[in-house]
Amino acid sequence: MEQAEWVIDDVSSDVSIFHHDDNSFNKGILYISSNEALIPVHLKKKEWGVMRINSNGKVLWQTNIASNILGMGRMKEKVIVFFKEDNDKEGLIKVAVLDIGSGEKLEEKTAFGYAGEHGAEILIQNTSIGDFSHIIIRSTGEKGGYFRMATGRQESNLQTTKCEAVFFDDAGNLTERFSLNIPKESEFLGTLVTSEKNICVIYKEAEQIAASMYDASGKLSASLQTPFAVRKNTFSDPTIQIDSRDPKKIWLSIRYVTKDKNAGHRLINFDFGARKATVSEEEIFGKEYGRSIQFEEVDKVKKGGTKDLESLQPTAILANGENIIVIKEAKYSFTSDRGSTRYITDGLILSFYNRQAKHLKTIGLDKTYEAFIPLGRSVGYHMYGKKLYLTTVALAGIGAYSNLLCIVDTDAMKFEQFTILDRGRLGRDRAIEPAATLWFEKSALASYIIPVGGLMIREFNAVLQKINF
Repeated sequence: MEQAEWVIDDVSSDVSIFHHDDNSFNKGILYISSNEALIPVHLKKKEWGVMRINSNGKVLWQTNIASNILGMGRMKEKVIVFFKEDNDKEGLIKVAVLDIGSGEKLEEKTAFGYAGEHGAEILIQNTSIGDFSHIIIRSTGEKGGYFRMATGRQESNLQTTKCEAVFFDDAGNLTERFSLNIPKESEFLGTLVTSEKNICVIYKEAEQIAASMYDASGKLSASLQTPFAVRKNTFSDPTIQIDSRDPKKIWLSIRYVTKDKNAGHRLINFDFGARKATVSEEEIFGKEYGRSIQFEEVDKVKKGGTKDLESLQPTAILANGENIIVIKEAKYSFTSDRGSTRYITDGLILSFYNRQAKHLKTIGLDKTYEAFIPLGRSVGYHMYGKKLYLTTVALAGIGAYSNLLCIVDTDAMKFEQFTILDRGRLGRDRAIEPAATLWFEKSALASYIIPVGGLMIREFNAVLQKINF
């Protein structure tokens, strides 16, 4: 890896990459070439925007958006942006259409209104290359007298009273909508869209997990099931990924609580071409699981990441190499008697499976991270050839952090290199938000999140650092 260099002149220090929940930075990044990306950004005074940035950190354009950005996708040479005003209680979702080349705002209008007695989950669905497909509007079992976004994994939010796919043209006009059948008493696990614009919906009903595939017209084309007997409503956020080698294969990594009240994990492959589901052997997270892992230790990185593996959660699935890789981190928090909350993220664990979902090997980095705000609790990842690049952050000492770039040889299934990034002029207490890392062909831009306001944090600024591979 070449020497890291700072890129701060072209990016205003009062801009930070937008996020709407833990570890969701990477979901908002829209790559438009191997060296350019569009990112939703949070500006001062509760303003929002979309920024086009290149691999050198140069901002090519920035366009303001009126309020909270829900997501965006590409439509040929345009980008369609969906947003919701902070104080809106009527369920009005708005849309802006921008020219990708110039950032000019071509359209801005109300896209649709959601009116119902239940909370709603609104998901912007893009293909794996960022092309916009549709919006999923899922009405949950949570009742309320006004519109609100459904968040968390409470039982009422996992129930589905209605689910629709809504389509738009490149002028932001609603063109079509149809219903997707999800049993009301089931637990919703997730949905995605394939490169062929087919919609896959995954849910747990009774003691099985089902995956249903709909074509672009809303017709159910296939449904696969696999037995899955676990305790009710105990799933953490599952991770779903399309196999880049075969778009008819969907991978699901899921953490749950077993009937014996242990923390368990399985990897599931839904193969719609072969019409079958394959499930990995069960992993039980705990001390014995920790002893089976080959952990690496790095100087200036505080150890302790193997203590609470019961809290391990899958973060990402990489399904574009010879093996399938599941990235996991242990995340938990606790609140003191004085009411202050500490957010802790332990370990960085990679599990390798073959394409029949058979476990091959698990490796890990022994590290711990702790903060009083829920930031930095993510991992950045990028496959380039047969190398996997990861960004993560760890404690280095009292009030000090080490920001790391890790390189993994995916053929050998082992860590190849660890590099602690030089913070330059920033202090030892500055940490990156790993999932906000912008990955390009042979470089990356790491994003340092800078809190503003002392004990009463008003906002966050960002400073970018370029890393050459």
